[in-house]
Amino acid sequence: MSASRNGPIRVRAAGVYQAFQAVFGFLFYTFATLNLLYHHTVVGMDPLQMVLVGTALELGVLIFEVPTGVVADVYSRRLSTALGCCIIGLGFLMEGLFPSFAMILVANLVWGGGYTFISGAFEAWLADELTAEGRQKMLASTLLRGGQWRQVGSLLGIGASTLLVAWGNLQTPLIFAGCCFIVLGPLMRLLMTERGFRPLPGEDRRTWKAMTGTLKAGLQAARRRPVLWRVLSISLFFGMFSEAFDRLWVVHLRQNFHLPQVPGVGEIFWFSLAHGVSLVLGIAVTQGVKLLDVDKERVQVRALLIFTLCLGLGAVVFGQAGNLVTALVCFWLVSALSTCLEPLTSAWMNSHIPSSVRATVLSLNGQANALGQVTGGPGLGAVGRAVSVRAALTVAGIFLLPALALYLSVPRVDDEEPEGEQGSGETEPPSIGP
Repeated sequence: MSASRNGPIRVRAAGVYQAFQAVFGFLFYTFATLNLLYHHTVVGMDPLQMVLVGTALELGVLIFEVPTGVVADVYSRRLSTALGCCIIGLGFLMEGLFPSFAMILVANLVWGGGYTFISGAFEAWLADELTAEGRQKMLASTLLRGGQWRQVGSLLGIGASTLLVAWGNLQTPLIFAGCCFIVLGPLMRLLMTERGFRPLPGEDRRTWKAMTGTLKAGLQAARRRPVLWRVLSISLFFGMFSEAFDRLWVVHLRQNFHLPQVPGVGEIFWFSLAHGVSLVLGIAVTQGVKLLDVDKERVQVRALLIFTLCLGLGAVVFGQAGNLVTALVCFWLVSALSTCLEPLTSAWMNSHIPSSVRATVLSLNGQANALGQVTGGPGLGAVGRAVSVRAALTVAGIFLLPALALYLSVPRVDDEEPEGEQGSGETEPPSIGP
């Protein structure tokens, strides 16, 4: 492919990526802004049940993350993304239409599985479309910019969710987001190009042998690169942390603090405010991170280390806060910093992954996070029911200590010659026997 054609392709791929992130953020936050309040008030779930819903979601991720990542590497990353949108929409519709604990468990299993079709595959698609010339530099900046667009879309989604609840009820935004996600799937199938992706030949790609070979290649790539094993281990502990924090913060605010009623919207105002401010701060933090030389691996690792330390401290203080202002400030700190973790981690990993198994290895990372949530979540939910929600949130913050140790163990790297450029190109494919 000529250099003159690379530029327009890179521009289009980056534009599609950023537009999708904005739309995804809008629809997801239209769904997610008040769905935990829906669980706690309309369905009547206790802390353990709320965490078990998250466990069902992550169980779907755990079961389907690697198989769908292999599908994206063997068949089509564009098709995988489109299917994921439709399945997410189906799960959202189920959750909104059937307000029962059992049905919401099934719905989360469904849309968690749907998300795995997008997780890893969409970032792998972007990395392939941004061709080898200048890929690493443009990839990191595009991922961060996409994160900002998702935050902007999410901010708009918070407003849409609040308006839809005022117009209808707590189920209305869930149903609306589900319908829109189902429409988004075919639209992405039309918008995404796949010039950088090379699927397996037709006679091979229909066999499970080919898919198993790709999975083995992904595992071998991770085994040969110690940094990937560190990332997978870190994701495990982040999963343990995030399951309790993400599911119990609403219960914590409702049970342990007085939320003044706002005319017209009641306590909904406080949860919309919590989400809205955290997203604005997230945009600001991401913009600040972009001022750093984030394309260098040592900068990525240092930023991740500092953010993880602040996340752990913020979660502990949030759990022990004695007043609403302190609790909200800590919630905003944790939420804002969390928005930078995914693009930085993705950029860090992509520099170490061969293109042929990129989606599979990124999916392994998602599976490690899901495993952490599945194994740690129910125990923390039980702590929330038997002891207190404060105790569960405090223990969740402590779960990040091993992640800090893993970041500190990363050896000093030479950013002049990234490892990913040495081992991730097509010139040196993994030596496996499919």
